[in-house]
Amino acid sequence: MSKKLIIGLLLYVGTLVSSFSQSLQLDFLFSSGLTYSSEFHGAAQVNDSIDFNFNKHQLQFIFPLKTKINLDLKNLDFKKMNLSSSQLFLTSKIGLNQSSFSGKSTNNIYKASIGITGLNAGIRQGIWVYSANLYVDESDKSYKENLVPNFRGYGARVKVKSFDFIYFYGAGLVVNQGKFYPVPILGLQKRILRNWIPYKTKLKIVFPLELKVNIEPLKFLNIDFGANFDGINTLYRQDSYFSNNNKSVNYRQIKYFSSINFKIKSTFKLRIEIGSSESQSFKFYDGKTQEIESVHYVAFTLNCQFGKSLFGQFVNPQ
Repeated sequence: MSKKLIIGLLLYVGTLVSSFSQSLQLDFLFSSGLTYSSEFHGAAQVNDSIDFNFNKHQLQFIFPLKTKINLDLKNLDFKKMNLSSSQLFLTSKIGLNQSSFSGKSTNNIYKASIGITGLNAGIRQGIWVYSANLYVDESDKSYKENLVPNFRGYGARVKVKSFDFIYFYGAGLVVNQGKFYPVPILGLQKRILRNWIPYKTKLKIVFPLELKVNIEPLKFLNIDFGANFDGINTLYRQDSYFSNNNKSVNYRQIKYFSSINFKIKSTFKLRIEIGSSESQSFKFYDGKTQEIESVHYVAFTLNCQFGKSLFGQFVNPQ
């Protein structure tokens, strides 16, 4: 594969990260309810006199709307039974990303989305996941004057070979700031190191966005180690949606992290994450790109469950 093709692929993926990557994660379907998260980065050095600061906050609400099931999951037999069931979720998020250089000229990016995610499942044919969402990703000025909704949607098939091996594939479409991006979906989750580690250990890969190893030493506690792409991509819309004066801001990073995840009774989940933000770059509204030094960050997430997901009981049993 040529160098130009590799660079082009990475740029394409970087553009999609902020508008799509979170939609590829299926974990939220097993933690329906209200989730709040915050992430705080240390001051990253740009040069001798300027530092870069970045923080983000998000509130997410996931609620099961409709569930159909034709047998009792407690007595499910994979060899003899076939599960034919479906579940529909309302998915919504609001968020704020803040970036600034030496505390001056803070760029506030406001994010919001609402949509529907559905699942249809059968033990023999696997699980089908489909989703359609409207979302906005706007700067201080554009959300007040010319807010424009974007769209993301996808369909994927999740194959459940056993409790220890799941893989999924599919395709999606992102319409972001008037541009269309087709998105391939491919990933897997597999139990690993059975003979080396006494605890349940799983490897999760979402190509090419995320790599994570999860270790579960206790039923109420598990630990993650991994890496993923992240960032923001939005417009500073000066005039109408079709104006040539519109300019964009783009921030990209690769995060290497470790986290500890607690279950508090049956209602709450707490995640504390620490890591390093690498390969950071910030593209300004005027088109200039600034490379930024690596920096450490800390994040926390608190989830309050309102009800159990149907599919969490056999895809990700706890």
